[in-house]
Order: sequence, then C-alpha cells, then structure tokens
Amino acid sequence: AGQLKQLRDPRTRKLSSTGSPGANRAQDAKALEADLSAALSEAEACIQAVCTAVQKRLLAAEMGGATDIGAPARMRARLHAVGQLNTMLADVERYRATSGIGDTNEALMRAERLYCAALGACPELGQAFNQRGLLAAQRGDRLKAVRCGFLALLCNVPFPNSKDNLLVWLGQVAEHSSSRRPAEQGSPRASPQSTAKAALCALQGALLRQDKASADNSKLMVWAQDGV
Repeated sequence: AGQLKQLRDPRTRKLSSTGSPGANRAQDAKALEADLSAALSEAEACIQAVCTAVQKRLLAAEMGGATDIGAPARMRARLHAVGQLNTMLADVERYRATSGIGDTNEALMRAERLYCAALGACPELGQAFNQRGLLAAQRGDRLKAVRCGFLALLCNVPFPNSKDNLLVWLGQVAEHSSSRRPAEQGSPRASPQSTAKAALCALQGALLRQDKASADNSKLMVWAQDGV
C-alpha cells in the first residue's frame, strides 16, 4: 500500500522498477494495485470464513443452552473473537479506501458498519474504538476521534497503541481551537468554550505524554534489571 501511494504521488519522481519514468510508472502502479486488491480480497475471504465458523458455534451454544461452569467464559471468548474478526474485516475495507481501490466512500461506510458490529459483539474492544477514531480523524471529526481514543484506552480490553493516536488528535483539537482568533482588531474574541477546549486538550496531551514517558522509563528499568 505504501509503494502504491508513492507511485501515484506526482511529487515523487523516482524511476519505476523498469528504470524508466512515465508510462512504465503508471503500469507499475496498476499492477501493484491489482496485486493489493487480490491480497485484500483473499484476506477478506479467509477472515470471513473464520468469523462465520465462530458465529455458528455461538448460535449452537445459544440453542444448546449449555449450563456447565465454563459456558459463560466460552461465550465471552467467542464474542471477543467475533469482535476482533469484524475489526479485521473493517481494516480490509479501510485499506481499500486509503489505497483508492474501488469506491472509497462505500468502503469507508462498510468499515464503519463493521467496526460497529465488532463493538456490538464485544463492547469493550479497545482496538475497534481506536480504528473508529482513525475514521473520524480522516473525516475531520476531531472530537469524535478524541472520544474514541479515550474509550480505546479506558475500556476493559484496552488498546495501548491508541495513546500515540490520541496525542495527535488532542493536539489537532487544541491547535484548531486556539487558532480561532479574531482576524482584525475589534472583531469578537474567541469564545470561552474554544479557549477552554484548547486548554483542556493541551493539558490532557501533556498528562498523556508524561504518563507515556513514565511507562517507557519503567520498561527501561525492568530491562536493565534483567540485563537486557
């Protein structure tokens, strides 16, 4: 996907794999797009097959009415698996959209529905919240991205990698809110809400960065004690 983006970027003037620019570059991009599209379709079929098998087991368990002591734990594990599999299927659609394969808007809508399906099966799945945040950020909905980022970190199955995304989204909200200043002297001042929003996001970002630095330092201390 990264190579395809580079080949399509008019700002890059590197030679194609054949050693010549222009038409060959376009041909390389077309061939790479076909390869990526096939890979995504293969991945989708494989994940969907596993998801269908797990859902059949869920249905059988519900119909069978298992009452042994391990039944609730198995049910939760299978719902968690369905949530993860739907997140993977949504990721495939997001990759299609970001790579320009097929209808981008349709792919993004399918991705949103699948992330919601993942959370419907497992409402505490942090990775699905993080991925919804990525979609929101792509649409320019910064506040929703921030909300999803916090949910990804605070739910029962957190997604720690969301912290880096959340720092970016908080920074964007703070910058956008603080930049809403009067263009000319005498114009109305920025609203107290915008000022407070920018300050709050800046504070949350600072706290997250401090927490992240403390966690990284703790890891270094553990590695040092282990002789790494």
